[in-house]
Amino acid sequence: MNAKFGIILKSAKREDLLVRIPSGSRSWGDEIFEVGDVEFSFPKMGGVKFKIYPVLGFIKKHLPFDLQGDESEYASIDGEGLDDYENGLRVGRFDVEISHPFERGLKTLIDEIGLCSIMLVPDSDELEEFISINSSQLIYLVRNNIGNLAQSKGFLASLRSD
Repeated sequence: MNAKFGIILKSAKREDLLVRIPSGSRSWGDEIFEVGDVEFSFPKMGGVKFKIYPVLGFIKKHLPFDLQGDESEYASIDGEGLDDYENGLRVGRFDVEISHPFERGLKTLIDEIGLCSIMLVPDSDELEEFISINSSQLIYLVRNNIGNLAQSKGFLASLRSD
């Protein structure tokens, strides 16, 4: 996918819910060391990897107060599961119900996290929509933007409980 898509959440929640994917290892002499990026998975969301980054100041000022601290991080989502979802959206494969495994996994993860924000920044690096939504509106927002990446202006959606 030609976009940056992910979840902003507190570090403690990430540690509770995401599982570290073992990275490769190499040896040099008697010493063995890890190679590759540190990646995580969510067991209920197959084919998806998460990489963790700090939250930039520009983004923090648009987050709910409880997510503006240094303990928040950005979990970038990537992998075959997201690519398959994007391809399915392009051909109009989904109906009104949450039907794709990516959608079910994302909804489950969001429900388990609680306080979080979802961010999509298209390849154009635009981020124009700053909104507050509930979890039932999330799938429509994600479908509409990922399914139309060329027209998407990007969004930062803070999840609120209703």
